[in-house]
Amino acid sequence: MKTLKIFLLSAAIFSICLFAAAFLTKATGHEQFAMPLAGLFFLAACIPMRQNALYTTICGAINANILYDCANPLQGGAESTLYLFNRDDIAAFVADSGNPNIIRSITMKSNKLGFRFEGYKKSVKPKTTGKLKNFGYYWLHEIDFLILANSSAVKAQVEALALGYYVAIVVNKQKTSDSAVEIFGMSQGLSLNDGAIRDVSDANTEGAWSLKIASEAGFEEPHTAASFAVLSSGQTPVYDYTATITALDALITA
Repeated sequence: MKTLKIFLLSAAIFSICLFAAAFLTKATGHEQFAMPLAGLFFLAACIPMRQNALYTTICGAINANILYDCANPLQGGAESTLYLFNRDDIAAFVADSGNPNIIRSITMKSNKLGFRFEGYKKSVKPKTTGKLKNFGYYWLHEIDFLILANSSAVKAQVEALALGYYVAIVVNKQKTSDSAVEIFGMSQGLSLNDGAIRDVSDANTEGAWSLKIASEAGFEEPHTAASFAVLSSGQTPVYDYTATITALDALITA
């Protein structure tokens, strides 16, 4: 359909150019130059169209207003529990039919569950940063977090974290939208960054393990952190925060 439209438009423009060239050459007594002149007219008309086409994007078109919500101003901060999943243990994400970055449910592989890493106050710090690359715009997902323990079992988990890829879920403190619960590393997974540290003399961390999991360089995510937003049951389903937390808890090892 698009090719047909371009063909018809080009034919119409050339017809106009030919008519104009015929008129001018006849008026000046140089009818033999009508066709070459029409070609020049056509070329001159198409160059601006081609230039506009070069700068027309097939993806980047905004289509909605973003208004300031006086009743619910934006608030920062995340809850202190980080939910981590081995990337290979997830069977599927079920996305919303109208927005692929809204996840309605998560299916785990048989006998697989995620894990809860409990922190304290501001110990979980997620961040998303845009990355302009040669053939697209991608998103670096990062989560800094503390492990407030240091048993042999804890150290075994820290070492395991260094070897795999993970999907993380964070619960934001603000819960007035369907992005209260967000998924990081859904496509490429997150891995443990260089510089994991436990400094027993650090008064700020009090000897906690300080870790960062993030997208690997060159393998950033194609989307921002996804919203995990479960719908209520009934004839007119709407976003349900309580149902979302219930669904999240069901995915986590007791």
